[in-house]
Formats: sequence, structure tokens, C-alpha cells
Amino acid sequence: MESNDRLLSVRELASLLNMSVPWVYKQCEKSEKGVEGLLPFVRLGEAIRFDPGAIKAYLESRRNLKGGKNGD
Repeated sequence: MESNDRLLSVRELASLLNMSVPWVYKQCEKSEKGVEGLLPFVRLGEAIRFDPGAIKAYLESRRNLKGGKNGD
């Protein structure tokens, strides 16, 4: 993460992705249960935050996938 990047909140990421806040939380819960290929996040105590660079890389990696559930 670059020094000028700040971590995004769940609400900010939901808005950025045009998805609902509950959807973002669901992806994080799945990830914590060991499902791979979901949103990369950082847990800081009770808070969940997202590194914009990691989210960008995640989206690029998903761009070329065909079919499937893509973390739904």
C-alpha cells in the first residue's frame, strides 16, 4: 500500500463496486470461513477495511473469468 492510499470502509467499497453493504460483509464472512477468491480485506479489531491496490488487483484477476459464481 502506498503512503497516500487510505484504507476503504465497507460502505465505501460497496459504493465503489455498486454493490450492497450486506453483500460486501457476506464476501468477507465467506473469506474468513476459508473460501478462496473473495474480496481481500484487513480486519482491525471489529472493523473491516480494504486496501485499494489489493481491490484493484482482485478486480483485474476476476475480469477474465468466464461463468461460475464469482463469490456470490
